[in-house]
Amino acid sequence: MESSSSSSDDEYNNPPARHVNIKKDVKVEVEYCGSCGYGSRFEELANQIKSSVPTAEVMGKEGRRGSFEVSVNGTLVYSKLSTMAFPDFENVTDIVNDAANGKVVQSVSKQQPIDCIIL
Repeated sequence: MESSSSSSDDEYNNPPARHVNIKKDVKVEVEYCGSCGYGSRFEELANQIKSSVPTAEVMGKEGRRGSFEVSVNGTLVYSKLSTMAFPDFENVTDIVNDAANGKVVQSVSKQQPIDCIIL
């Protein structure tokens, strides 16, 4: 009489596949205008990114007047110098999260309203 293997033996020899969510390293660089007071905006964006993607490396540096330039893994994803507005921070955070999950870095598609009044 042949012995048959039990289902627990099969599971031991052929365990079910497990999906492990491994985050990729993401580097975010922000050039901001220090004399314009944009340091606090950088801190706000950095905190939002870090709360969503704790492994992200977020660095800021003072740069050109009027600047708030955001790069993810070396790719410029937003330029305030080009748009005259700040990026939508939630959109930036989503892009960083996608990059951490191995997706291609996309450009920011949303921006904050421009609060400029022309008299």
